[in-house]
Amino acid sequence: MLPVRAVSDKVCWKFESKGRYTAKSAYRQLQNNRTAVAGTSTQLWQKLWNCMVPPKVLNFGWRLFREILPVLSILQARRMDVLNICPHCHSNEESFLHLFVQCPYARNVWLASDLGWLNPGAATWKEWLTGVFQSASKDRAEAMLMLLWSLWSARNQKVWHHHHTPPMGVVLMASRVLHEWLDVKAKPSVSSTHGESAARTWSRPPAGKLKINSDASVIGRTGMIGGGMVCRDSLGSFIAARTWSGNGCMDSLLAEALAFREALTWAVSKRWHSFIIESDSKLLVNAVNSVSYSDDSQLGLIIFDCKSLISEIGNVECRFIYRSANGVAHLLATHSHSLSGYGDWESVPPPFIVDQL
Repeated sequence: MLPVRAVSDKVCWKFESKGRYTAKSAYRQLQNNRTAVAGTSTQLWQKLWNCMVPPKVLNFGWRLFREILPVLSILQARRMDVLNICPHCHSNEESFLHLFVQCPYARNVWLASDLGWLNPGAATWKEWLTGVFQSASKDRAEAMLMLLWSLWSARNQKVWHHHHTPPMGVVLMASRVLHEWLDVKAKPSVSSTHGESAARTWSRPPAGKLKINSDASVIGRTGMIGGGMVCRDSLGSFIAARTWSGNGCMDSLLAEALAFREALTWAVSKRWHSFIIESDSKLLVNAVNSVSYSDDSQLGLIIFDCKSLISEIGNVECRFIYRSANGVAHLLATHSHSLSGYGDWESVPPPFIVDQL
C-alpha cells in the first residue's frame, strides 16, 4: 500500500510502529532473540499485555495463564477437601482445559460466538494457549480473552449463586463489557474540532454543508479489507454512497485510514468542497487533526495523504463519532465483502441501508 503523494525515501526501523529507531525497541528485540530458544512463552505474554481489554480482564488473563485461578483441580492439588466435579456438566473433573474448552457448556459458548470451537483436541492447557491464543490476531485474541473471562464469571455464578447463564448470555456479556469499557475509555479525551462531545447518534450537518461518514471492515483470517462511505446533506437526505474491497490488510487502524483516504478521494472526484467527514476511529481522527503528527510507517504515509487531500479541498472538518453514530457506513463496509471492486449509488440508496438512514 503506497502513498498517492510523492515523498522522499527514508530509512525505517522495522521494529517500531512509526519506523524510527529507539534504544527501547532495540533492547526489546535483543531480549526477544535471547528468549526465543526458551520457547513461545514470551510471545504469549506479549500477546496478552497488548490486548485492549478492561484491566480486570487483563488481571484475570494473567492469573489464567499462570494457572492460579481457583479451579477445583488446583484446590484439590493444594490438599483442600473439595469434590472435584465440573459444576456445568457434572461428569468430569474441573481442570482449566475442561472448564474453558472441552466441557459441553464451554463448547456451546464458543460455538455461539463468532470465534468457533477452537482446538478442542488439545492435550494440555498450555498446548491450547500456545496453539490458539498465541497465534491469533490482536482482535481475535481480545475477543478470546473476553470470552474466557465471561466463561469464568458464568462458572462463578453457577457455583456461588446457583444461577445458570445460557451460552449466548456468556457471549453477549463479553461483548457488552468490552464495548462499555471502550466507550468510557474514549469519552474523556475525545472532542470534535469545536470542542463538542463526540456524537453517539448521527446528526445533520449545518446548512450549506455535506456530511460524509466512513468506516472499514477487516476479515482477520484472510486479510480482506472493505470500506464504506455515505454522503448526506443538511436535511439528512441521501446524496451518494460507495463501497470498495481489496486484499492484504490485517491491521484495523490501517484499514480505517485507507477507508478515510478513499472517502476524501471520492469527495474530490465529486467536487464537494465544504463538508464534515466522520470516522469511529479516535486514533485516526486525532492523527489527521494533529498539526504535530509525524510517523514514517505505512500508516503515517496514508495519514499524510489524508492531510494533503484535506488541504487541497479546503473547507473540511474531521470528527470522531462513536460506532453507534456510524451505523450506515458500517453496514456499507460490511456489505463490501460481498462485492468485488467498487459499488456506487447516486440519489437512490441501496436497499440494505434504507432503514438506517
